[in-house]
Amino acid sequence: MSPVKTVRRITLVEQVVEVLKDFLRQGRWPEQLPGEHQLADELQVGRSTLRIALNVLRTDGLVSVSQGRRHWITPHARKVRIPATKTIGFVLGWSIDGQMAHTILIVDELRRYLQQKGFSLVVVAAPRRRTELQKFQVSIKQTWADCWVLASCSMELQQWFAGERWPTLIYGSSHEGVDLPLLKCDVAAACRHAVGTFHSKGHRKIAFLAKWPPTAGVLEAESSFRHACAAIADGTIAELKFHDGTPSNIGQTALSLVRGPSGATALITMTPTDALSIYCQLSNEGMRLAREVSLISLFEDLFVSSMIPELSRYSYNHANHARVLSRMVITLATSHLRPTSKVVIPEFVRGATVGRAMNQK
Repeated sequence: MSPVKTVRRITLVEQVVEVLKDFLRQGRWPEQLPGEHQLADELQVGRSTLRIALNVLRTDGLVSVSQGRRHWITPHARKVRIPATKTIGFVLGWSIDGQMAHTILIVDELRRYLQQKGFSLVVVAAPRRRTELQKFQVSIKQTWADCWVLASCSMELQQWFAGERWPTLIYGSSHEGVDLPLLKCDVAAACRHAVGTFHSKGHRKIAFLAKWPPTAGVLEAESSFRHACAAIADGTIAELKFHDGTPSNIGQTALSLVRGPSGATALITMTPTDALSIYCQLSNEGMRLAREVSLISLFEDLFVSSMIPELSRYSYNHANHARVLSRMVITLATSHLRPTSKVVIPEFVRGATVGRAMNQK
């Protein structure tokens, strides 16, 4: 009769020790561990359990303790770190099929530049529902990358990546209070220029349309829009409205601005797809762009040059953007040194959807 084998249950302390060792192997913290309060909250354990686990790490020679009870990572721990994965993670605020074509082109160009340097690019879409965010964060922690790039992500997600202290940069605008390096198109400057362009054509009733919930770029453009209109100080009416992103709601929102109390004669929109929905809605109502209503998009896309009349918009070189982004990413991934943030000024493409204001009061 064979002896009965017992299975030893792994204690909570042992689990915490293994998690901390994994983090040390991954090089999650460059020199020292976070404070006990932060570590206990992150690992969801009590401080007494955490302290026992930290004692095990000290015994194994992986950390040392200073007089201020800070846990420093020893040279021995640095020697057992896993090698760099040569992987870059790219987090989109929503799925790839909801992106503008120029964003997809930038991702493709970025992948090409990174491959030339031996890196691979992994693209993941962040959940739009808060209830799915925690599960997404767990999956991110299990997907080790040398650097993360965030595009059109929520404030909560930007703050979470900043709090994790992983090598991370933002492609686009950052939310207030988020201190991460970034590469962005200066949407605030574009919005100011759009307001000035409309004003020079006699428009005194200008409206701004954007999708809800707003991204950091939308909030930046909105603030610039309000300040630019207020700075004119000649009775210019500025109105802001959000839409839900569907073509019908975009069109109806634009129509409510044009035919509403303010009687807007000039519209600013974030994306050319929004502008296309507005164009179709106004055309169905018998209105002509640049005659009854003028329109400017703060970004461009591949199809806009085929529109008649051609959409007035702001443009930038996506290949150059991707090249600059790849340099910043590789610097951050290989050295963990914070790259200098860069802001690109877009170029105004005059198009044919801006005309002189008619019947302004």
